Amino acid sequence: MHEIFHASNFYVNPYAIPHFIISFFLLALGIFVYRQNRRSVTNLSYLLVCLSASLWLLGDAIIMSTKEGMHTLFWVKFVYIGITFIPPSLYFFIVSWSDKIRQKKKWIIFNYVLGLVFIILLFATDRFVIGYQKHFFGNFSQLGRWGILFLIYFLGVSGVFFYALIKSYLSESDAIKKIQKRRILIAFLIAFMGATEFLPTYGVSIYPMGCWAIILFFIIVAHTIIRYKLMDIETVLHKTIAWVFTNLMLIIPFVVIIYFTRSWYMQLNNPEAFIFLGTLLLAFLFCFTVFQPRIDHLFQRRRYNLEGVLRNFTDDITHLKGITQLIKRIEDTIAETLYPQSIGIFIYDEKTKKYNLINIKDTAREGESLEIEDAFLRWLTKNDKIVYKEFIDTDPAYATIGDKAKEYCDRTQATCVVPLVLNEWLLGIINLGKKANLRRYAAVDFNFLTTLKNQCVIAISNSLLYENIEEQVRQRTKELVEVQQQLIQAEKLATVGTLAGGVAHEINNPLTAVLTNAQILLASDTIRN
Repeated sequence: MHEIFHASNFYVNPYAIPHFIISFFLLALGIFVYRQNRRSVTNLSYLLVCLSASLWLLGDAIIMSTKEGMHTLFWVKFVYIGITFIPPSLYFFIVSWSDKIRQKKKWIIFNYVLGLVFIILLFATDRFVIGYQKHFFGNFSQLGRWGILFLIYFLGVSGVFFYALIKSYLSESDAIKKIQKRRILIAFLIAFMGATEFLPTYGVSIYPMGCWAIILFFIIVAHTIIRYKLMDIETVLHKTIAWVFTNLMLIIPFVVIIYFTRSWYMQLNNPEAFIFLGTLLLAFLFCFTVFQPRIDHLFQRRRYNLEGVLRNFTDDITHLKGITQLIKRIEDTIAETLYPQSIGIFIYDEKTKKYNLINIKDTAREGESLEIEDAFLRWLTKNDKIVYKEFIDTDPAYATIGDKAKEYCDRTQATCVVPLVLNEWLLGIINLGKKANLRRYAAVDFNFLTTLKNQCVIAISNSLLYENIEEQVRQRTKELVEVQQQLIQAEKLATVGTLAGGVAHEINNPLTAVLTNAQILLASDTIRN
């Protein structure tokens, strides 16, 4: 056994380095998730997924770095311990995440028992793994004829996992959890591309790309934890680690290129080598300039030029007339600059006499409102001061309203409250949740919000005035249309009356002559008699 781990049996293989690195990061991610809630079965199942995949990548890295010998076959079989338990761990994860442990408990046990059977057969017989073969990237396992049974097991259980995940995603009603499951589905689909590592086991001399698929998997899962609190995880440390790791992924390709081409460019003349390295440096600077700000934005670490943001905001709102467009612009500006987890914008409605939530993006909260009689809102109207929840207990300014302020923040899940006051009248309120990057709101943020709120007050006031004028114009137009319709109706009636009078006159004249002649005839007849 000591010979198996002896350093003389291994060599430094550059092709194996990515597998070593990713296996470490993947295991660290699993341990981190588990440590956030050791009592959670979901977190435990996710640790098992990461542990199994980490053993697989670590085993591949060791095989590629071993010199030929009998000990190589031991490490070949070691790899399949990790690979075998990936599918049942995946199924365990989705079942526990979907709260169906009790209904699917027997299937979870069955999958693990089936995996254990394969492990026993793997070490008891050479029919599954018949040895190893040498490729340009190092040694790699070689499957025998019975290996197809293992592939059927691996793909079959993995297929059941994906079916359960898709079904859980489609039936999910909670908006945030639906986003989480969609992103995890994408992450595991990408990670499953690592199954291409079975190709070298059948003699296809292609570099095993599973580690690169796992890199993308790691980034998506890390960002889902950061942005959507996957598995209710919310800390500062993991955000920094994920940010550093993603930046390293931007640097590593250039380091690899320089390392693997060193024997080539060192043989070139000085001018040619200088041109090559200079071009590579320019390419790196270009990529760093283009992608690094996007990485910072992805992990909510980008530092904006706040003066430029305010200037652009001012320029934009001069062209916005409708309240809907204005609110959307305010939301976008705050979301892209301060990264709050939630934004609630309440505007006073004259009809309902309440402050109604009119967020454009957060439709799930539609219908929320605040009462105008709220004591904290009356205090905001009088003081016109941005309220930061963490200062309520320490700032004497909140001595008389502290309890009401905390109750309001807890009820609305607001960490920062920005009042929109114009001439001692509260037009609305902007509630900001905790920052997505879990940092505190700093002085520079409050300065930014103070300037922004002053511009918002003017813009919202003008927008409401514009909409009020439009409403008055619409109402006046409606009244004019109704008056016009009444005039047209009266004109029609007058025309009918005139026509009736004319007809009566035309009939009355000859009728009068007839009656007159008739009376004369009657009078003549009477005299004659």
